[in-house]
Amino acid sequence: MTKRVESESNGISTTVRSPSHRSRSNGGSDFISSLPDEVLQHILSYIPTEYAVRTSALSKRWKHVWRETPSLSFHCHTWDHHPVSISKTLASFFTAPKLTSFHIHVTFNPNNSSLTSSSHVNSWIELALSREADKISLVIIGSDNVLPDLFFTNSSVKQLRLALGHRGSYDYRNMIPKPTVVWTSLRNLSLECFSLPDESLANILSGCPMLESLVLINCPKLGHLDLSNSPKLTSLNYVGETTRGDGFHQDMVLKMLQKLQNVENLTIGPIVLQLLSVAELCGLPFPQLQAKSLTVTTMVVRSVIPSLARLLQNSPGLQKITLNTISYRGIPDAEFNRHLRKQGLNPDGCWRLEYGDFPTTKQTYSHCVVATRAKSKHVVSFIKLVLQHSKAVDTVVLRLGGYLNATEYEKLLRMVPTFTGNKNVRTRGQGKRLLNVLKITPRTVCV
Repeated sequence: MTKRVESESNGISTTVRSPSHRSRSNGGSDFISSLPDEVLQHILSYIPTEYAVRTSALSKRWKHVWRETPSLSFHCHTWDHHPVSISKTLASFFTAPKLTSFHIHVTFNPNNSSLTSSSHVNSWIELALSREADKISLVIIGSDNVLPDLFFTNSSVKQLRLALGHRGSYDYRNMIPKPTVVWTSLRNLSLECFSLPDESLANILSGCPMLESLVLINCPKLGHLDLSNSPKLTSLNYVGETTRGDGFHQDMVLKMLQKLQNVENLTIGPIVLQLLSVAELCGLPFPQLQAKSLTVTTMVVRSVIPSLARLLQNSPGLQKITLNTISYRGIPDAEFNRHLRKQGLNPDGCWRLEYGDFPTTKQTYSHCVVATRAKSKHVVSFIKLVLQHSKAVDTVVLRLGGYLNATEYEKLLRMVPTFTGNKNVRTRGQGKRLLNVLKITPRTVCV
């Protein structure tokens, strides 16, 4: 049986199917409804708030449950009535004293980024701050006028993602924080699609003494990164433009690495690896690293090999290596080689001497997607290089994702036991239909 009802979300109507007798407990109510409010609210925290609000129309039992859900999540455009409806619903009904997470994805009208719409978004952010949200994610497209001053002095947030544009759109907005940033509890920070000057980022980092992980994605104005105020930083992920004027960012990235030389768990992404390869080929000195665990997200292409080999050589205490292969082209071969020539190096000579077994980006990728040209023999050469330069490592975890097709993957599994020796090499697979192969392959464990 179904019925048409209206929820608390400003008259949003929905169709509700009454629970069948088979789903009811002996007490006459369905099993889900008999759960405690705290359990139901935990469940509702995993869905967008719009749908959580609609559960108030299910029955009297559900009418008030969503109001204290510890998570809010909205996705809206300012040219419809969503901002007004959201503000009214939150002001009238939402009563949770504490938020564990808060997420908004707001797209402003490109022809009319009104102050009225900004004030709504501003009020939602202030609500999250007043409820001491632990995790905050703000994706704001088309406006840079919505962050209240209070946002920059928040001692409760532990994880923050802030994006002011779409990747690939290049319509990035400025963010000039207050003179004093106070994010004293922040441990994970992700800044995406910003026109962020060096001094602004320095101001932000100076207010994050507990910061452990920093992600920078598409911040084109960034020219220098000072990590001297981030003593607890253990993970740095940099994605975006790789050149500035006539030069690469390899000097800046090498300085970043020096600031991280004492961390025990180090994570490095593909662009950083490629830039460090430039530094290695140019003969720049690398710091000695104290890392015990190294996680590398990369492509199996020759432009990452020089830096990976050097990182392993300079990490004598390394115990575990995790390699995540991805479908990402990174710096194009032509751009990479052009810069090497500007440094007085012969690209063909650089690659032929030690790295000829590895393919170029062009040989592996097609239209930014891994094609059938990715070969198991290249992955084998990759694993051999890792083992050769990390003799003290106990465990190597290789996560292939969808990097190889099924045929090449099976070839890899047959080859792994022939050269791994006593190393504990774990290969995480690509599909359920290959799990049986993993289970019966010697020295290979599916986790």
